[in-house]
Amino acid sequence: MQFFARMRWGLVAVVLISLALWSPSVFAQGNIAYQAPVVAYVGADGNVYINSLNATSVATSLTGDALGSREFSGFRSNRTYGFLRWSPEGSSLAFVGFNPNTEPPSGTLYVANSGQMPTSLVQAVGSDFGIVWSPTGAEIGYAMRSAQPVTNTFDYLYTFYAVPRAGGQPRTVGTFQMQYFGEGAPLPDIADELILSESFPSNNGVAMAWLDTGLVHPLNAISNYGLAFSDFTGQKHWQIDRIANTVISPNRRYAVGRQYPDGDPNTVNFNVIVVDLTTGTSTLVTSAPFVDAVGWTADSTRVLYSSANKLNTIPLDMTKPNAVSAFGDFPREGVNYSVTLMSVPITGGAAMPVLSYPGRGFASISAIDNTRIAFSFVESSFAAVSAANTGAAVDQIFAVRPKVIAGSFTLGAMQPSLLTVEARRPVISAAAVFIGIAAPVSQAPTPIPSCPGTLPSRMIVGKTGRVTPGEPNNLNTQPSPPSKDPNSQRLALIPAGGVFTVINGPVCGFGYTWWQVNYNGVIGWTAESGDGVYWLEPLP
Repeated sequence: MQFFARMRWGLVAVVLISLALWSPSVFAQGNIAYQAPVVAYVGADGNVYINSLNATSVATSLTGDALGSREFSGFRSNRTYGFLRWSPEGSSLAFVGFNPNTEPPSGTLYVANSGQMPTSLVQAVGSDFGIVWSPTGAEIGYAMRSAQPVTNTFDYLYTFYAVPRAGGQPRTVGTFQMQYFGEGAPLPDIADELILSESFPSNNGVAMAWLDTGLVHPLNAISNYGLAFSDFTGQKHWQIDRIANTVISPNRRYAVGRQYPDGDPNTVNFNVIVVDLTTGTSTLVTSAPFVDAVGWTADSTRVLYSSANKLNTIPLDMTKPNAVSAFGDFPREGVNYSVTLMSVPITGGAAMPVLSYPGRGFASISAIDNTRIAFSFVESSFAAVSAANTGAAVDQIFAVRPKVIAGSFTLGAMQPSLLTVEARRPVISAAAVFIGIAAPVSQAPTPIPSCPGTLPSRMIVGKTGRVTPGEPNNLNTQPSPPSKDPNSQRLALIPAGGVFTVINGPVCGFGYTWWQVNYNGVIGWTAESGDGVYWLEPLP
């Protein structure tokens, strides 16, 4: 749909039900000593939380200023958080807080030590790559993209920096090259979009390992596609093209990922392959249908992967009164799956079922120890679509929407233990105890209306804004694309950097949020965002 409003590359859209607001999780007001397994995650309100997967205590919010991230609700966030990484010994949690009101978002690197409030280490951390701990845990590494491509339209030079965990001046470690591009459209199953969202670079499964001799990194920063090893001079020693959702083993010797066997991303069956990080040699472990997530046992001897079996599908009835309000105007469907988590030796052999669970699929898998596994899981969209097809109210549809939940289980157990709150991007600490210090909660900003299937609006009537870098924006006579509405005509093009005054809006239509603006005396309607990318940004 982005083509009709603006021509530019962008991220794959993460389209969620956006009319109802997410309720913050209940969290502690004081200090709590959490016993292993300690989990850190991003809550439904966009803040960073600490809890124990034993689920015997309330969570502690390490941050309090997200109050509805742009990924989850219609709030204008002060912050949105991601890139959660525990130190090797598990006593410190590093993460990045982004300012969503800039394009691209600028980030601040924080570290939260046990028994201490988070402290900032570095400003202006890049948003298209993760952070990583050094092999000794003394430093935290991050990468910044060059302003211009180096070899062709999509290849960029990244400079890899490191900052001491106790704070101090960052140092330059080395460089490497990586592609930066991506484009996508909404998926029929909104649960699929949650799966994709969890596997994007802001998730913790991004393959980035800091080894003694160099860096293991994806070939594409946006899609987490491909795998390569580059030394600190930028020389690439090996690469694998057709691998995705890669996860590094706990001993940092291997990586596991899923591979399209025929190069077709629409295939049903996937190969699960293991890569030797020293040589780049890949080994086929097994093949299975609808593999979403991969992971490791704690001793790095076995691979874990999820395989989904589609049971039934129900199309969304777009004629029902609240279907478009809840799901947007893109055709949707609800799908039920039976999902099985499997275990197989890295050398290959017979795969054994570990856990079966109904829903859409596992989003992330991580080992607590050799007998316990932690995971995040995406629920099925079937109930939400079924509710919409019965004519249910939006809040009733929203109540049964697919969510991302976190939990753990012991090998051989019949049922997993689940957290009672929504938990995204969970990561497990290696520490026996972590003391969480509750953050003060900022006052919630005024909610701004959001159109279904779009990013939360950031423009304000009476204020000025500008077009973000890239292609120009159309300025139309109506809040609709001329290619889809014969009553709408293009008046002008607003170039990148073009400044305008917002005089009316927002108006929802054709999958976009429209604002009436005055650009150099020409008054018309222009779209704010599409495909998960903002095309307009407010000026201070």
